[in-house]
Amino acid sequence: MLDLSPTIVRPIVVGVDGSAASISALRWAAARAASTGERVRAVTVATRPFAVSTALDGVGHAWEPDIEDAHAVLARSIERAIHDPAQRAAIERRVAFGTVSRRLLDEAENASMLVVGKASGSLGRVLGIAQRLTDRATCPVAVIPAGADLLTRPSQPAGNPGPASTEADRRPALAGVGG
Repeated sequence: MLDLSPTIVRPIVVGVDGSAASISALRWAAARAASTGERVRAVTVATRPFAVSTALDGVGHAWEPDIEDAHAVLARSIERAIHDPAQRAAIERRVAFGTVSRRLLDEAENASMLVVGKASGSLGRVLGIAQRLTDRATCPVAVIPAGADLLTRPSQPAGNPGPASTEADRRPALAGVGG
């Protein structure tokens, strides 16, 4: 019997903070969504800076996130990552407030995948957000490095054009290791 019930398409959730790595992650997720028919939900998390958090904890000060700044970061990131206006318009945009890992895990609760950029330098090592996400997410997690262009083939040596590119050659490939 043919099942005519509506199919729920779960989104690809992307953590976006304006960094080069998050731009690469958003670009990667949009390309995947275009090839699979999924939709993209870009999420920026407004957090209290660590220094402010440490200084104000227990002092009774109310902290209010800069909502306009968070929305601006999200809009600029989408503009930088996605060049096609129709594809940009199709991206669902969310600003969440709180701890980055907790909010992204909440957003990814019913997602098909969670995609984040690979943080580099001391900040990435200190925060370890990608590690927390991969440890705790209920969906697959892709961690994309800054500048990753996973949708183009490496150039061939001169005189050896290699096989013709096919649609399958341009689709991203994922590999995961379970522990």
